[in-house]
Amino acid sequence: MVNENKNVVIEVEERHFLFKCVPMDQMDKITHCLAEFVGTASLLVLSCMTCMEGLGSEIIPIQAAFGGGLTVLVIVSTFGGITHCHINPAVTLAAAICRYVSVPIAICYMISQILGAIAGFALLRAVTPSELHYKGNSTQLWCLTLPNERIDPIHGFAIEAIITTLLIWLCCALWDARNSRWQDSVSMKFGFTVIVMNLAAGQLTGSSMNPARSLAPALIANYWTDQWIYWAGPITGSVFASLCYKYIFHRNAPKECCTVATLKAELIDKLME
Repeated sequence: MVNENKNVVIEVEERHFLFKCVPMDQMDKITHCLAEFVGTASLLVLSCMTCMEGLGSEIIPIQAAFGGGLTVLVIVSTFGGITHCHINPAVTLAAAICRYVSVPIAICYMISQILGAIAGFALLRAVTPSELHYKGNSTQLWCLTLPNERIDPIHGFAIEAIITTLLIWLCCALWDARNSRWQDSVSMKFGFTVIVMNLAAGQLTGSSMNPARSLAPALIANYWTDQWIYWAGPITGSVFASLCYKYIFHRNAPKECCTVATLKAELIDKLME
């Protein structure tokens, strides 16, 4: 008789060091959603803080434009290594259409973004005096995205759809494996793109491009006039841009493009499935 010693390898599921009851892959998903929540809340706090008109000085368009764009730059720099850092349901919708995130994850992201936007705007209102919450001497809540008086709703819808299309094309280009070698300045690309869109459309529609960003002030102010523009426009632009890029512009990347950045992105996507 020969006794053979067999080594039995038991795989132990990795768990979070603090929350032992939660498997690590589930904890990662929770962390991603939490980062979307905090990132979108930060977007509302900082971008709305840059356009407060009750301090006595008039807000010039370039101030609001750069404030919004640089806010996006900071948030993407901060949370880009934790999550996909969409902070925008229109971006998440495009990512789902292009199959960069799964549908369940996309839904969780969108819920996190909407709740984060509401929480962020509510927090900003809570920590600032009530006399700063309105535009000049009017009773209109500040930070509402509204079309200019000379812009009718249909034109407003078209403008929001166009600028969102351009934003989503940037997203699709950065997700494209062919651009994996140029990922170091992603936050700057997003930030300055938002600045350009704000300069172009800020005085026309408020340059929202983000349903969650528009929803939070409208919900808290209970002001719904023309707010459909800021859902229909970005969603239309997102669907059009993502489908256009997916079926017209996209190509399979050559092997030399499969750099560390590409492999990292693929690993993140697998973990999110």
